[in-house]
Amino acid sequence: MNSRVSLFYKKKHEFAFGGSQNNDVKRFNELFKDFIEEQNQTKSGISKRDFLTNFLEHFCVKNDISFRELMDQLERAFLVRILSEMNGNQKLASEILGIKHTTLHEKVKKHKIQFKKDSL
Repeated sequence: MNSRVSLFYKKKHEFAFGGSQNNDVKRFNELFKDFIEEQNQTKSGISKRDFLTNFLEHFCVKNDISFRELMDQLERAFLVRILSEMNGNQKLASEILGIKHTTLHEKVKKHKIQFKKDSL
């Protein structure tokens, strides 16, 4: 499990959390790096439930981040990842996510996510 987490982090971290970053995003990135390093030092046979418990404990308890703030940062990272895969196309991304494109548009505005579309 830990090697998969580490691999995910190495491959997806900059994709999901890259770009222009405000202080909250930078802080989240640092805490996420710390969490991954911490998990890589523990047993390799950790269950999904234990992983999630450790994740929440690391952010919400040890680092005094509210659950809402954590969920907002995760939502933002997830949206950036999906939108990056879709080259910023919100209509396609909303179809993949199974939500209305207007809902996705509101979330993009809320998180101040901006994309430059690649020219074909």
